[in-house]
Amino acid sequence: YWKTSNERSVLALKEVHDELKKYEKKGVRVLSVIADDNKDEVKKVLSEKGIDYPVLIDSDRQLYSSYGIRVYPTTVIIDRQGVRITSWRHSLICPPEADRSLCDR
Repeated sequence: YWKTSNERSVLALKEVHDELKKYEKKGVRVLSVIADDNKDEVKKVLSEKGIDYPVLIDSDRQLYSSYGIRVYPTTVIIDRQGVRITSWRHSLICPPEADRSLCDR
């Protein structure tokens, strides 16, 4: 979950993109959720950073509320059945304190 006006969000977005490319063969997919509703600005940031995964625009903040997002950026890992595994509020793809097996699902 990110926002174009938040520099840490944009850095995290690129970091997640680069890190998860390693897991594509395992079936890991990334969906980016953004709080902004300025589609032109979103497209510009994605293009500048070379990010090619889908972006969902949460202009009514439904996902924001559902996942308890309070700060930008927040990363949420959801398994194949749609169950939330873990989340964290910083820019690392898999935080050092996390059980690494959660990041490999």
